[in-house]
Amino acid sequence: CDEVVGAAVRRRLNLIIEGVSTTRQHLEALRAYAGCFVVETGGALKLVPDRPRATDHTVTAADILSGSLRLSRRGVQDVPTVIDVRWTDTSVTPWIERSAIAYAAGVVLGTTPRRESQISLPGIHLYSQAYREAVERLNHFTLEDLEAEWTAFDEASAMQPGHIVSLTHPIGLTAKLMRVTEVSAVTAGRWRIKTREYDPAAYTDVVVSEPTYSDTSLPNPADPDAVTGLVLTEELYQMANGTW
Repeated sequence: CDEVVGAAVRRRLNLIIEGVSTTRQHLEALRAYAGCFVVETGGALKLVPDRPRATDHTVTAADILSGSLRLSRRGVQDVPTVIDVRWTDTSVTPWIERSAIAYAAGVVLGTTPRRESQISLPGIHLYSQAYREAVERLNHFTLEDLEAEWTAFDEASAMQPGHIVSLTHPIGLTAKLMRVTEVSAVTAGRWRIKTREYDPAAYTDVVVSEPTYSDTSLPNPADPDAVTGLVLTEELYQMANGTW
């Protein structure tokens, strides 16, 4: 996660954990900021980066329990075309929340319907990191809409979340690359594998320091303009009790 992209590391977290929550809730927050999958092995936790990687496993129909393969796709109305990541700008005082927005092709021109999804990530303090997060989330939605689930045999116990699987099956899949999202034991010698479509084009190294479109044309409340044009006048009047 600390790979240098441009002049900064790929992912940096600035967050205070001050609320009482379960370990799982804190873990999920840290996992989201790190851009990783969490793998539990032998009572320990391991983070697997959600980044491009080589194929880890090859699966064919012979490796799948007959009749257990299920495919599904997200409906068009469930796919956002605008991702708005809310981040914290600490370069001004007081700190303010800003937006890093990624648009699908045609949204700005009005030829693609606008379906917006907002994600609050106050622990991100750089626009460039927030924008990469928005772009990757949008890419995952638009490029990876296929999900697959099946029951496998003992060999599948070697699979872990984050691994890449090459899936071939007579149902119409030929060396289809899928990313493992969940591995769970069903019964003795049987494992349920959940995957989503994998496309290395979903990831980005883009570096930008300012948004393409400004949030508003109004003055920045954190950096007010100098006051000009004031005129001071004195008015003398008497109140009902006789006071001037």
